[in-house]
Amino acid sequence: MSEIFAAVLAETRRFREALPNLLESHEGSWVVFKNGQIASAHASQDEAYRAGLATFGPYSPHVIDRVERKSAVLMSAAHAYC
Repeated sequence: MSEIFAAVLAETRRFREALPNLLESHEGSWVVFKNGQIASAHASQDEAYRAGLATFGPYSPHVIDRVERKSAVLMSAAHAYC
């Protein structure tokens, strides 16, 4: 696993852990999340993506995601029929 990929996975875990608190103040926003906190919040995914690139560059481990209540995602149709 590459160093950048591992860092992005760790940042994604921090985002998921922070999500309950983020919902209180940023629900519905697209955010750039780095070092366990929101770096910036935006109205659209495109704005957040551009801000993340402008601020951190293309090789920095940061997360762009929407602050919303998450639900489990069925990863395989085979699981549905077990």
